[in-house]
Amino acid sequence: DSVGTIPEHWSIKKLGHLANVVRGASPRPAGDPRYFSSEGGVSWVTVAEVTKDESLYLRETKESLTPIGARQSQEFRRGTVISTNSGATLGVPKILDIDCCANDGIVALKRLSNEVNKEFLYYFLSTTTERLREEMKQGGGQPNLNTGIVKSIAVPLPPTQEQEEIVQCINLLLGKQQTLLRQTRTSIEQLQRLKDTLVADVVAGKLKVYGNNMVSQTNEAALESHIEIALEKDGYRVGDPADFDREFAVDGKIFWEFLEATQ
Repeated sequence: DSVGTIPEHWSIKKLGHLANVVRGASPRPAGDPRYFSSEGGVSWVTVAEVTKDESLYLRETKESLTPIGARQSQEFRRGTVISTNSGATLGVPKILDIDCCANDGIVALKRLSNEVNKEFLYYFLSTTTERLREEMKQGGGQPNLNTGIVKSIAVPLPPTQEQEEIVQCINLLLGKQQTLLRQTRTSIEQLQRLKDTLVADVVAGKLKVYGNNMVSQTNEAALESHIEIALEKDGYRVGDPADFDREFAVDGKIFWEFLEATQ
């Protein structure tokens, strides 16, 4: 099965057995002022709105439909799980935090069963994105997830309480990841400013770096040594190169210490 090995107490159900799979619809012609509006009206969800960021929830849209346009589209309620269904960006899920209409590049899971937590389903669907894109490419032509394919997607189902615990764990880890990313960006910016200042001071003769033989050492290694000293004074730690994880660009030892300290 495409879901792989799962715990014995979990079950597997097709998405079509968990929800009513419905494709969006687009008023024609596109851009007609009778149907489309940039001010007020019914929120209009397109593929670009779904793929613009990596957040779980879609809370606003740039465009909207007039009442006449909405009648020629599909309306979806707040809390509905949706996904992009065509093109190079197919398979991107989102949870609606607004009532809206959606175009035909969107598929929605209406009347979702109580057996599945919406955020759990979102995270599961996000793990299928690359696989679905590869499978659709093999068919040739424009990649497209029709409702039949979406209905056939197998979903692993832990008990509902366990789904909630899994979601809480993922949200906690992602929150810590975002904190680390912000700290890393700030550190990189500080490093760049510090290095720029050091380079400017060295080439202007304001800072001299000497070795034991009193020969000026203005090479990169000397500058980096001064950068490390300056950062340590600001409270930063110098890690062990052996702990550096090249795949994730993070000090593994310090990362896990951070997670354990903030659990």
